[in-house]
Amino acid sequence: MLVSTPLKLRIMEYREKPGKIADIVKSLNVPRDTIKSHIRYLSSLNLITKENNLYRTTDIGKVIINKLKEIEDLIELIEKHGEFLVSHDLSSLPEDLLRNIHLLKDCKVYTKDNPFQIRLDWAEVAKKSKWAKVVKPILHPEVLRMYPSLAKGKKEIKVILTRDVFEKLKTLYPDVLKKCMEVGEFYLCEKATEGFWVSDRQLTLYLFRNGVLDPLNVLICNSKDGIEWGLRLFDFYFKNSVKIDKF
Repeated sequence: MLVSTPLKLRIMEYREKPGKIADIVKSLNVPRDTIKSHIRYLSSLNLITKENNLYRTTDIGKVIINKLKEIEDLIELIEKHGEFLVSHDLSSLPEDLLRNIHLLKDCKVYTKDNPFQIRLDWAEVAKKSKWAKVVKPILHPEVLRMYPSLAKGKKEIKVILTRDVFEKLKTLYPDVLKKCMEVGEFYLCEKATEGFWVSDRQLTLYLFRNGVLDPLNVLICNSKDGIEWGLRLFDFYFKNSVKIDKF
């Protein structure tokens, strides 16, 4: 089988550019006969081809490499944060994002002391970010009070509120809502099953647990892949939101 030995995959990865068997032997430090045996097997599956005495991975071979890398990334994510992922509700995530959750492999999980604790590292990242996009399914007035100062120097601020949060803000904190709407664009959605902040520097993600948003455990990702994943999640909510022009 293809996955019965990692060496076959290493040969395919190494041969994304054409090369000779001698190059593979030297690079992987494996006996020539062993390399030749694996190449014959990979060639029989049309995963490696020979042109002008040079071997290279075929297009379908590259597809397999990418898929196996995704599996490796997913396993790494589960090894690090399997308990967090299993204990939280992922079923509400859009199917394509759930399928690509391996993109969060470089994340870390932070546990807060209390639900309203504001992480100092998040505040620093938020200040330095060039733009930010937010989905808020719970009311956190202290964070909203920070938005006017956090918005300084940013090209774009977009915030999506659930109807429940919007109505509470209108009733309990109208002045806070007014100041926030002066520095960014606010949108309304009926329901959100994730709470998150994504910027050019970081994705901060809260998930539901036992039917309610877990405000204590937060998944943090600073990688490019994680941020792009967060942007796609924001776009999912944005398509189902309407702009709040006044209240």
